[in-house]
Amino acid sequence: MSTSYNHFTPSEREKILIFHDRGVSIRAMARMLGRAGSSVSRELKRNLRKDGSYCAHEAESKYRQRRQRCVRKRRLDELEIKELVTEKLLDFWSPEQIDGRLKLEGGKHQISYATIYRGIDSGLLKIPKKCLRRGGRGPSPHEEEARGRIHGYKTIHERPKSAENKSCYGHWEGDTVRGAAGKGVAATFVDRRSGFLVAALMPDRKAKTLNEAMYRAFSGFPASLKRSFTVDHGHEFFGYEDVEKQLKTKIFFADPYHPEQRGLNENTNGLLRQYYPKKCDFLRVSTKEFQAVVDSLNNRPRKRLGFRSPNERFPCERVLHLT
Repeated sequence: MSTSYNHFTPSEREKILIFHDRGVSIRAMARMLGRAGSSVSRELKRNLRKDGSYCAHEAESKYRQRRQRCVRKRRLDELEIKELVTEKLLDFWSPEQIDGRLKLEGGKHQISYATIYRGIDSGLLKIPKKCLRRGGRGPSPHEEEARGRIHGYKTIHERPKSAENKSCYGHWEGDTVRGAAGKGVAATFVDRRSGFLVAALMPDRKAKTLNEAMYRAFSGFPASLKRSFTVDHGHEFFGYEDVEKQLKTKIFFADPYHPEQRGLNENTNGLLRQYYPKKCDFLRVSTKEFQAVVDSLNNRPRKRLGFRSPNERFPCERVLHLT
């Protein structure tokens, strides 16, 4: 006899009716039905009439009513958890980040990322597509841009081991995020170990403009937090030798057309694009507004950090911003 429990079928209830009318014992009923005696006893206790008789049709009807009442309440039907999840989604947190962070905090509100996705798909969570990574679409291929040629630079293959294995803070990946033509640029730098983002608005992509932005950003950092920078072959990085001298650091260049070698920076730029999509006008964005976005990203939990935020992992006591 199977040890798993199955609810009585209408046919079994008809047999119980016959057995009960004939005065068959519960133990004998269980043996003939192939059921546990406790199951038969429970069925009779639940469904016997006041006069002690048993009606199979009434028992089946009561069973179906009980089943409807015991349907599990959906997690997102709870107003507090729904409002909390909605707030985080509107702040561009992913369902997995929300799930992981709530588990980390160990509070009373817990919800799986699968439940959040179902809530979005069903319309229970009414979230604008712009708040979801890539707006629900798959990634689009990057447009190739013309690259210049430089000589005598250090390649990514010459980086120290601490940069490769992320064992030390202060190894950065750098890039620029463009707005519409002639509408400004954002320079982004991400610490490989913590994911901490330093970013700034720039009017253009000239090497001199980028160098000045990097001086302002990192001049106050201790040497241990500006060990190296890994960048691509964009023209804006062609003034790298001056940066190395001014910041007393080393700059390494990734292989041309291999953005995966700066995957953390590429991913972070994707997060920034949630706030500033392609062809946006960076010239109309204030420094205060932009820094608030950077702070929001640095306070967003990350799976690879055990759902702690880059801000919680970066060792600098005071957050240094680009101005």
